[in-house]
Amino acid sequence: MVSPGTPDPAATQHSTAFEMTVAAIPDKSAFSLAEVAEITGFSKGSVTAGCREGRIRHQHFGRQRTMTRAQLLEFIAATEVAPKSDATLDAEAIRIEKHRERVRTRLAGRRVAAPVDQRGHTARVTAR
Repeated sequence: MVSPGTPDPAATQHSTAFEMTVAAIPDKSAFSLAEVAEITGFSKGSVTAGCREGRIRHQHFGRQRTMTRAQLLEFIAATEVAPKSDATLDAEAIRIEKHRERVRTRLAGRRVAAPVDQRGHTARVTAR
């Protein structure tokens, strides 16, 4: 648990990753979609498709699509994934473990224990 005066570590990691990404952006006023793809790590096709579908703000001049620095920063901020908090991970792990236990108990009634040899392999049972 984080005390009221202490910043949340997950939020700090998120903002630090954003700042590192912003620092890596070249000092230009406009970027081609190929440059945007290289900076963000997305494929050029997915960036182009996002622009074409209207999900990503951009400038369109004739056949050429570009992004201003402000649009690029907005795109990076919108696509940045914040790490899951520990409480979310714990809840997810508990849910998965409950599901596995339900499946184990459901299948336990159907299974007939087969004999196992020394190596851990199930032995063949032959009827006589």
